Amino acid sequence: MIPMFDFEANEEVYEFCGKLLAIIVNSGFLPQQEAIARINEVWSDSSMIDWNPPPKEYWEANMEVWALTVTNTNANKTIIRRMLEKQDTVYPAYIKQDKSPGSVFNQGNENFIITYVNTISNPTRKQESERLLTDYLNVLWSDLYLVTMRWFDDVSDDKSLPTVYTWSEVEELEITNNSKSSMRHPALKVVHDNKHLVIVGRPGVGKTTLVSFIALCMVGASSNNKKANLKVLEDKSKDPSLVEGYDPFGRPVLTQTDQLAWNDKIYYPVFIKLSSLVESDAFQKRKKDSIGVELLFEYLADSPKAGKDFSEALRNMMGYESGEGIMVILDGLDEIPNLEENKRLVRDFIMRLMVAYDKSRILVTTRPNIIQNEDLSLKLEKEPVSTVQISKLNERQILNFINTWYRAFVDNTSEADNLANELFKKIKLDTSLSELAETPLFLEMMCVMYRTDRMLGVFGRSDLYNRIVDLLIHKWNNPQGAETITKQLDISVSVLRSKLEKLAFDMQVKFSKGHVADANVEEIEAAFRWSSTRADEISSTSKIRSILEYLKIRSGILINDEGNLYSFPHSSIREFLVACFIENNALIGDIGSNHLSNAPESWRDVCLFYASQIQRKPHSLIELVDAIYPADLKYDKSITQRRAIIAADIWTSFRDKFPSGEENRLERLSQALKDVLETDTLQGDWRRDAGVYLNLLGGGDTREGTL
Repeated sequence: MIPMFDFEANEEVYEFCGKLLAIIVNSGFLPQQEAIARINEVWSDSSMIDWNPPPKEYWEANMEVWALTVTNTNANKTIIRRMLEKQDTVYPAYIKQDKSPGSVFNQGNENFIITYVNTISNPTRKQESERLLTDYLNVLWSDLYLVTMRWFDDVSDDKSLPTVYTWSEVEELEITNNSKSSMRHPALKVVHDNKHLVIVGRPGVGKTTLVSFIALCMVGASSNNKKANLKVLEDKSKDPSLVEGYDPFGRPVLTQTDQLAWNDKIYYPVFIKLSSLVESDAFQKRKKDSIGVELLFEYLADSPKAGKDFSEALRNMMGYESGEGIMVILDGLDEIPNLEENKRLVRDFIMRLMVAYDKSRILVTTRPNIIQNEDLSLKLEKEPVSTVQISKLNERQILNFINTWYRAFVDNTSEADNLANELFKKIKLDTSLSELAETPLFLEMMCVMYRTDRMLGVFGRSDLYNRIVDLLIHKWNNPQGAETITKQLDISVSVLRSKLEKLAFDMQVKFSKGHVADANVEEIEAAFRWSSTRADEISSTSKIRSILEYLKIRSGILINDEGNLYSFPHSSIREFLVACFIENNALIGDIGSNHLSNAPESWRDVCLFYASQIQRKPHSLIELVDAIYPADLKYDKSITQRRAIIAADIWTSFRDKFPSGEENRLERLSQALKDVLETDTLQGDWRRDAGVYLNLLGGGDTREGTL
């Protein structure tokens, strides 16, 4: 028995799988551990345990075909069984038309690849075209089907995209006047109704996930695959929480209709990462002359996942009826390298593709700041190019996302549901968390952390944000197929993070003085040149600008919304980094004496983050409270009272962490809160908070308005 395989079978099967593993690894299809996992997945299924392998001479004659099948098709039992039946003409393919009556997967939709292949009269060319077009879809399925979670320390397994996908909604975005409607539409309906579509969204909102899921379902629909097809596409694009016109919270809503049905053909998807396209030799050669539609085929001809023969087969298929059954997905317009140099060339390529293949569906994804650039706006004379923006997750989507995630990653259904309900309640009770939860990337982080430790103080806000920042920097630092950015630029991750903390601090100071919390390139350069030690120093302007370009393109930790102005994706991320800067540079005294004296409300969440970070150091908490509300504080009453409320907020949030014997400080804080309630200096939320904290500190007042 070969120990690496975890399914039960006879020795012949293990010998077969050992040879198969060697071919997959030696051919460079997959690394060894991933190949083992793939073989285990294919043959661990109960329906495959008792199969009787054919003679060894058959194995050796067909090993490469087997290797391709396992590598590209994940768990295609039908193809494997047919190979075992010695049908030597069988290819590792998904494209096999199901002609059985009433197939739930075909749903009467025309399968474009079959329609096209049936127009080829030469039998040899027909078979070869089908094989080439099918092989590409096998590779595409392999690329899109599994969602890797290995960049989370707490989640080591992968899940299928259909398992974890939750429905998206989009809003119309009118670029010409820079305004958008507030009407939300199901994403699938908008994709269905628009032949040429630009999908816009901030980092982490699910742009690539949406188009990947659509492409995967088109691949699966072509083969009647039960895991992804048009029915799965339709079902997963609906709001599952709506029952007879009510949402899960009992509120009436509009019911869904059959508008989410895909009443169109099964398209042949071609998935292109625009960053890879621009970095390719084909693009570099073409940019010296002109960029036309030929670039697509030249790029695919050089690609190891496609090849010259496939490129020619695709060109012929796209030439049939102007490519009416082709769906070209161009992912990541914002991620193209050397944007200023290449933006017009890429725009011209996309527009010429839309004109040349005017019956094809073409989907483009990008971040908002890119599509607002006049040099990248897509406009056609005959037909408009619609632009939509992925909406933030609403309350129902957040609940559905959490339920779906825990059902996927927690084996016990009851435990999964309990975790989902608990986390959803915590998110609803914390405004900053509920705002972060509107972005799927951040919500996924919350799911991971809450599964690991449900008892984190104040929901472990610092832990959560620390993980989010580390994740974004990790994404920035690990581009696929290249050495790490930190290695390229000869800096460490810790140095990069220290520069981001300094930049966040500078933005926060601007914000507290009444300005927008953003920074231009010069301000970013100044922050990055700042150094607490010479070892952290970055003096090269070119290196700083390279870092900035990579940050903008790859991670989303800095957002370039307009011109040369940059900001963090959410104010709470900026505030967390500010708190880190204060702690790492021992600046809490400076914050108390300088910055809290003008606009204390702008530093309130920063102080709470800082308290969360130092909560295991009781005397540091005392130092923080004293910095915010010192005994000799002498400012106008409004400033003094607001600082007292912030100090009380921290004390009540971390009351179990403070040392004992602090009755004098508690009495002074309680008296300050009573002063708020006995005067008319502060109103609204400040006054309400004073009453809440006074009661929590044990000096409650039963008068109206104090609670």
